[in-house]
Amino acid sequence: MEEKESKWEPTCDRFVAFLDIMGFRNMVFNKSHEDVVEIMERFRLPIKNLKKEAKERLEGRPQGWDTFKNTTVRPVIFSDSVLLISSDKSPGAARNIIWQTNLLITHALRNDIPIKGAIAYGEQTAILGKSLYIGKPLIDAYDLQKELLLYGVVLHHTMEKYLKESNGLKMFKDLNIFKYTVPMKSGNINHYIVDWTRRLDKGEDARVLVSNIYNNVSGGPRIYVDNTLEFVREITEKKARLKKKEKT
Repeated sequence: MEEKESKWEPTCDRFVAFLDIMGFRNMVFNKSHEDVVEIMERFRLPIKNLKKEAKERLEGRPQGWDTFKNTTVRPVIFSDSVLLISSDKSPGAARNIIWQTNLLITHALRNDIPIKGAIAYGEQTAILGKSLYIGKPLIDAYDLQKELLLYGVVLHHTMEKYLKESNGLKMFKDLNIFKYTVPMKSGNINHYIVDWTRRLDKGEDARVLVSNIYNNVSGGPRIYVDNTLEFVREITEKKARLKKKEKT
């Protein structure tokens, strides 16, 4: 037991992602209790897998995670929110949390669950056995995601600064982190955003996944769908231009 605990520092500089399941209240009121439980169980599946992988990592039984340089990301789910907390501040941990965040977004959209979030960096206490989570990164990520008016995950300036100083923006080029004019409650603002469309399976259409959510919302909430479709359109065109450029 002591061996396992020694691989997880309760307090250190680390990355924290805060993800919010949107429309959870409406889902509870408009669907049967059984349907809500079933939806959330489907959503929890990748989180269960992530917990299993994290446990194996802490126990020294890694399953081919060399890409993440022996780092761990621990998920915490409560009600309509999910926390992802990295084991340390290494570049591998940064890559790991971005990767896991994208997997959760795509899985949620496949199940018609809209989700938005943010990733921050800094000193964070995470005492898992006591469910004690205290730190500025958690507050930073929570506050920033509240501002978002689209489905997806953006980087808080603390995460952006870390990546710039560690040359991570170039190193993580394959993860497609790029600057985007993100629609927020205070206006359209430039932020780095992660491209969840990269995690889709062959044949899946991001526009279809997002458009399906129109069936569950009316009025104001539809602006999230519209804004996300615009994001998908722009990123699709960006990829097409890059592909064309590579051929010339």
